[in-house]
Amino acid sequence: MSFNFWLTLEEIEQLETVARDNQTDPAAVVQKIVKKTLAHWRQLEEGPVENK
Repeated sequence: MSFNFWLTLEEIEQLETVARDNQTDPAAVVQKIVKKTLAHWRQLEEGPVENK
């Protein structure tokens, strides 16, 4: 699976700010965002979960 995405300079600055505030690497912030987005997309593909 392959994805391409582009960030504006403003978005990059926002990611760097989040990384600094959390004392982590900016790449780790991006990785977490991508991981959560993929999980969300998978959940949408599966559809709503029915209560049984």
